[in-house]
Amino acid sequence: MRPTGPTLGGLARGEWVVLRGPQGEERREQVVATAGDGDHPILTFAGLGDREAAGSVAGFEIHVSAERVPALDDPHTFYVRDLIGCSVSSGGNELGRVVDVLQRPANDALEIQGPSGSLLVPLTDDALEEIDLTRRRVSVRADLLAGMGG
Repeated sequence: MRPTGPTLGGLARGEWVVLRGPQGEERREQVVATAGDGDHPILTFAGLGDREAAGSVAGFEIHVSAERVPALDDPHTFYVRDLIGCSVSSGGNELGRVVDVLQRPANDALEIQGPSGSLLVPLTDDALEEIDLTRRRVSVRADLLAGMGG
């Protein structure tokens, strides 16, 4: 698990989350204990009391309700959860959808999955023309991909 905001580290005993698996399966679990810190939270769930049970949800994502996520003040900052699933285009050509946001040393990168396979695009003002979360669309500068067949 990689927290993508301050929410997971702030979860308290008794709160409910949704665990979502790689195949889209979901289960609701209640937090019964917390440890670690805000950047590296350790959560214990009521329905997962031993290693075998915890192993059954390895690779699952932890989701909290949207109301629990604080609003962001910076218009150039986004939650990963909001970018995942956005359609991506460049110069009028559809590239695919955002499937992940990867943390990199210089800057984060959007991982885009489309008909031509996987593509990484820097999550920078220089590489992107627009991020429209209302329309769930990201527009990549056309000349950025000119040498890549995009």
